[in-house]
Amino acid sequence: MIESFATGTYTVVRALADGAYVDGNYQPPFTEPVEVLGSVQPLSPRESLLLPENERNKESYNFFTETELKPASESGLRPADIVMLDSVQFLVRSVERWQGIDLPYFKALLQRMNEQGGGS
Repeated sequence: MIESFATGTYTVVRALADGAYVDGNYQPPFTEPVEVLGSVQPLSPRESLLLPENERNKESYNFFTETELKPASESGLRPADIVMLDSVQFLVRSVERWQGIDLPYFKALLQRMNEQGGGS
């Protein structure tokens, strides 16, 4: 299904495991790039209004794919997947599974990462 409206194949940088604290310092996990076919679409005006007020000015997109992407874990130990769009890093903020249809897929909210490399 995604093939019919895909906008391209995108590199997703994914953590291989949770990070860990060593001697009180957080050690991020190793990552690997994964190629994902998907469709990048702008947020609707209504979706933009549902974002927290301090995040509405960030460049944000919907990303539809058959591959499940991962936001950061609730514990904060596993970082979110990062999707590369035209050499710009976008953080996966949330993911919805669309079920009840012939070919299930996922809808991820992507937000541009800060230039300093942070995810907020």
